[in-house]
Parts: sequence; structure tokens; C-alpha cells
Amino acid sequence: MRYAEAGKGKPVWMILQAFSWPELGEQYIDRPNAYPSFNESRYMAYIAISSGARGIIYWGGTYAKSNDFLQSIFAVTSELSFLQPFLSAVNEDQVKVNISIDPVEKSYPVSCIARRFGRDWMIAVINETDTYQMGVVVNGLKHLNGFKFKELYGDQEVTVSNEEIILRMKPREVKVFATSENWETARNKGEGLPWQLANPSINCRKLKSGIVVTSILGNSVFQGRKC
Repeated sequence: MRYAEAGKGKPVWMILQAFSWPELGEQYIDRPNAYPSFNESRYMAYIAISSGARGIIYWGGTYAKSNDFLQSIFAVTSELSFLQPFLSAVNEDQVKVNISIDPVEKSYPVSCIARRFGRDWMIAVINETDTYQMGVVVNGLKHLNGFKFKELYGDQEVTVSNEEIILRMKPREVKVFATSENWETARNKGEGLPWQLANPSINCRKLKSGIVVTSILGNSVFQGRKC
């Protein structure tokens, strides 16, 4: 993994954006006043995890003036928190992902996270390209033929056949599947609001520091040890 290699074996935490650049001061006033959408924040979190990050830190929460945006960040962190037992488990390296298309486009990266907790499985697939991928193959699902994977926060259900599943993906899309719907959080839409557009009248709690922290290893455990 890229981050693991850069850290030379040390755990790496990824710092992600929780602000709009002009909110940081006059030196950034010429930059567009824009926040990452819910889908963009979710994409950045999963691509960091698939690249080897062991934790996620969101910086800039005290500067953010949009309650809608903060709700979307809380939705992402809530989703990761619910998946913590998977995200702190060892990756199932026998599970691979490839693109079933012509060789010219096979260089386009698609990432996969495959984890197991007890009898449940989670598979997250990330399309890192700006193009539609019509044949994303996740294989190496040994002894799982006939198992059904439900897309969390989506309506797709796939069944393992020949130790693989085949997906279609939009550009920069993240799809997370699990063998049980119990891994969904009730806060996946920012207190029940639309994923990318929250109600301005919602009163969002203000953070005491510029950092919102979520660890993919839970609130107080890091690599099996208390922080």
C-alpha cells in the first residue's frame, strides 16, 4: 500500500478537508468558496483506507460555516464508525479486483477493500477513474459461492458465483457491500437529510477545535492498544 510504504511500517493517518478555503483567511479569498460534497468526502476516506491509511482525521471544522457540510462529514464518520470491526481487521489479500475490458484501459485503477468480522464480510470497491467501468470483477471470494452481498446505502444486491462478483461503477464511485444490512448507520444521511443537501435550519453542534477525528480502529483503540 502506498501510505504503508511511505510510513516505512508505521501507522499512517490521513488528514482530510473539513472546510472551504476562503474560510481560512484573506490569503485564500481568491479561491472558490466550495466544500467537498458528501460523495467526495466519502470517496476520499475510502481511497485513503484502501491505500493503507490506518486512521482518518478531518481538519477545519471550526472554520466551516455551513451546517449542511458538517452534517455530511458527520454522516461519513458515522458510516466508518459502524464499519470499525471490519476496518480494524486484517485485509483478505486473496480478494482481488480487475477490470474486464480491453487491455488499453486496464491501467485504470480500481481499488478493493475486503475484510471479515465473525461470519460477516464487507467489500468496498472504489473506482479511481473519471470514466464509467462496466465490468469491475471482484474475485478470490473462496468458499463464498451463493453468498449474497447487499450494497450499504444502496439498492444493489449481488450473489457470489464462481468465487467472484461483477459490478458496474460510475466515475469516482464508491460501493460498499456487506453480507448483512446491520452494518448501516441511521445517521448515513446527516440526521436523515439528503446526502448532499441538508436543511439550513438544522442546528449543528460547533466543534471546540479545528479537528474532527474518526479512527477506523474505534474511539480508543489503535492497532489493538489504547491510545
